[in-house]
Amino acid sequence: MVESADRPNEAPSERKKNIQSRLTYLGRRFPPLRWLGLLFYPIWWLLSKIGDVFFASGRKRKLNKRRRRSKIAVRRARIRTWLARRSPPPNAHVAFAIPKNEPEPEEPVSGRFSRLVTLTALSSVAVLALAVVYLLQAPPETADPAQTPAGDQDAAAAVIDSTETAVPTLQPTATQIPTAVPTPTEIVIELRQNIGIDPLAGGGSIVYALHQNGNTDLYALNIGESEQIRLTNDSAVDEAPAWSPDGRRIAFTSSRSGNDDIYILELQSGEVSQITTQAGYDGQPSWSPDGEWLVYESYQDSNLDIYIVRVDLSQDPIRLTENPGPDMAPHWSPSTREIVWSGMRDNQFDIWLMSLDSVGDSRAVNLTQSAGIDEANPSFNLESTRLTWSGRAKGDSSNQIMMGEFGEDRGQISAVLVGEGVDPAWSPAGDTLVWGSKLQGQGVLQVGAVNSFGVVPQSFLQDGEVSGSDWAGVSLAAQSAGWLRDVNQAGSVALFTETIEEVEPEAEEVTDTESAVGDSEDGEAAADQIETPNPAPVTLRRVLANDDLGVLSDSVDQSFLALRSRVEFETGVDLLGDIERMFVPINAATQPGEGYETWHRAGRAFDINNELALGFSPILEIVRRDDQDQTSWEVFVLADKQDGTQGRPLTEFPWDFRSRFGENPVDYDEGGRLKDEIPSGYYVSLTELARDYGWEPVPSDRNWRTFYPGVRFWQFEKRDGLSWEEAMLEIYNADQLESR
Repeated sequence: MVESADRPNEAPSERKKNIQSRLTYLGRRFPPLRWLGLLFYPIWWLLSKIGDVFFASGRKRKLNKRRRRSKIAVRRARIRTWLARRSPPPNAHVAFAIPKNEPEPEEPVSGRFSRLVTLTALSSVAVLALAVVYLLQAPPETADPAQTPAGDQDAAAAVIDSTETAVPTLQPTATQIPTAVPTPTEIVIELRQNIGIDPLAGGGSIVYALHQNGNTDLYALNIGESEQIRLTNDSAVDEAPAWSPDGRRIAFTSSRSGNDDIYILELQSGEVSQITTQAGYDGQPSWSPDGEWLVYESYQDSNLDIYIVRVDLSQDPIRLTENPGPDMAPHWSPSTREIVWSGMRDNQFDIWLMSLDSVGDSRAVNLTQSAGIDEANPSFNLESTRLTWSGRAKGDSSNQIMMGEFGEDRGQISAVLVGEGVDPAWSPAGDTLVWGSKLQGQGVLQVGAVNSFGVVPQSFLQDGEVSGSDWAGVSLAAQSAGWLRDVNQAGSVALFTETIEEVEPEAEEVTDTESAVGDSEDGEAAADQIETPNPAPVTLRRVLANDDLGVLSDSVDQSFLALRSRVEFETGVDLLGDIERMFVPINAATQPGEGYETWHRAGRAFDINNELALGFSPILEIVRRDDQDQTSWEVFVLADKQDGTQGRPLTEFPWDFRSRFGENPVDYDEGGRLKDEIPSGYYVSLTELARDYGWEPVPSDRNWRTFYPGVRFWQFEKRDGLSWEEAMLEIYNADQLESR
């Protein structure tokens, strides 16, 4: 009696032998099946190889690679053996080969199994034949790649679950979750796959925000052209643009209403409509696949969260996240009902994914889980099989562009470094990236094909700082007409005008420092002329009425006064009206740890009050910026009005200088540490405003960790490309400079 091959105690080799005998029996009983197997075997082999190359897991790819190497090594060994084998001598006797053992008799197969195999084979052949006939006769159908199966659903069922925290502003019976069915449009967008390694082969145009001359507006650049097209020209900040799926509209963030809200620009008419009207900050919009919804970040109840809203304003905004940590920079999948964003959990920013079919903070998936790296600005490709985002190590100022591909479960994504920059976005074809970066103070748009390693990205230099780029498959007219022509012809208003008053030749020489920088007669900070110690090309001008040394070089005084007014307007605080230090006379003593050649002596530097950052309720927050081996700082000022009309919420951890004086020796050795949480409220970047007027922050000394005066986050300079001696010779003659 023959034992069954399916018994659990049977050896694997015996089980394999029984299966082979059954297949042999099937082939002998039905000879046509053998020819059918030989016919389809090459197709099956080709499909399996393609699957191993493109769809196999990393472990299986390594295994297949080892197998191929083993086969190649065996073939090489056989060839070397055959070549090295010597022929026998002529008189050699060749022994006959020992006959092989007789083959073992095949095990009999039961009649029940043979009937089952016969029925299964006949059924398979019939199904295969019907499928071939259907494919040959059925007419081809065109499918919309953007359409996804998603019917109308109740918002309370799709957005809120009974186990999750309820959204207080929702009406459960009046809201419908957006579907992914696109609305028919008049504009046809033709998407072309990139050919070869040219990252610009996909065509289309890129929209981005450009910050220059103290303001931020929207611009577009057609692929293959060098002239950019200005889309907005408003005194308010316009940024974070996002193309609609049909290419007819652009959603963006603007402060035109007094605080930051979401707006939509109609490209055909130039009409701008406001979408969000609630108090507080709203920004970073992204479109749904059907163009009927927007997802965005909003600062409500002292926290950033993710919201969605209908473009036609038929419903109130719907809140998607309620975690105490900030959630920001959302992006809607172009082909699925999913949203990704940057969210902070446990003092760590990661990329999170949420399905609109299962909404809730506890149901969101952490895709990156990168310890020590804060990640932001995620973006889907067209098929939603890949993501790109920017990542930055804590305390570092350099952002890295990352790219990753989803696995089978879409639960985690592996990162690959692409380049350095911010705000990455995909091309319409989905195989090219665009992102913003800096090069020697200039803004740069970088475009590179992610599938072509070793290809240098193509760059587009811009006169200003580039951010928030997005790529669409449409192109704007090269020759601007209508409202576009008016926008591009409108000029920009200068932030300030720096004038230098000529020194009269008969000016008397003044050697007394006090008389040289004496009090102003009218008590106004109207830049009264102050005589220099000796007639020189440039005089010193008073900029602070209540400070004997509140003077600057006439080459920079107007820029400082304009900056002071701008800071007070943006923050509601006259921060630069009470300066810690400004002008230093030529013979004054140096401060501890400071060299003689300071720009204060040239009348081109000022120090703000650093104590404002060290109190228990500071009005200044300092964010650390590290660039290679040099540390610098960005200063944020707490706005006087906390209603969203001044400043924006912080999204980074400030530096805690007070901890260096605590009990932890590590904090002293490191010069402090990051604060435990991001302060709530609205802040304005003093560093960004100062740069608009030509005043640059001073980097820290190398010993700043153990020597607090070397931190220097409070110092700002305006060099204008001059050397220190050239700047000093503007207000002193050569003899005085040499005899100091």
